[in-house]
Parts: sequence; C-alpha cells; structure tokens
Amino acid sequence: MKWLKEIEARLKAATPGPWVYDSYSRIFAEHGNVAKVPTVAGDTATKQGAEDAEFIAHSPADVARLIEALRIATEALSSYADYGMSGAHAEQALDRIEKIGKGT
Repeated sequence: MKWLKEIEARLKAATPGPWVYDSYSRIFAEHGNVAKVPTVAGDTATKQGAEDAEFIAHSPADVARLIEALRIATEALSSYADYGMSGAHAEQALDRIEKIGKGT
C-alpha cells in the first residue's frame, strides 16, 4: 500500500521521539523543541492548546502502533482471502482499508 509507506516515511523523517509535552506550551524531544501551541499568558497553553499538545506529543508513537496494527490486519486478511475462506469478505475489508488510506 503506497499510502501506508508514505505515512511511514513521514513518521521516520520526523524528529526522533519520544516527544514530551512540557505542561506549558512546548512539545519537545531529546534534541530540542518540536512544536509550540497557542498560549494565554507568558508560556501557559490555552485549554485547547494543552489538549492539542498532548495529541501532538503522542502522535509519533500512536501512528507507529497504528501502522503496525494495520499491517498485521492486512496480512491476516490477505492470507484469509488467499485460502478462499470467505474471500469475498476479506477482499471487501482490504478494499475498505485501501479507500481509507486514499481518503475516500
């Protein structure tokens, strides 16, 4: 799946993790800042900024886990379809995964 490889390439190109939210306004990694969210006063994040920061900080690890889970599911469905056991259902599921990847 080309789109999955593209996502994985973007993940590998990003600053190596883990990423950490500092409870103020910055998301950082071992080698410095990764991102900054909107602030209210000084360096204190807005409520939404804090929630966004938590999401951003966890994204690399979350995406890596989702990629691995999707690979396992896709391989299982492909194997299932190859052996002809409810192949139509497996093929439909694989088609749905591909459409999700293409954003359709």
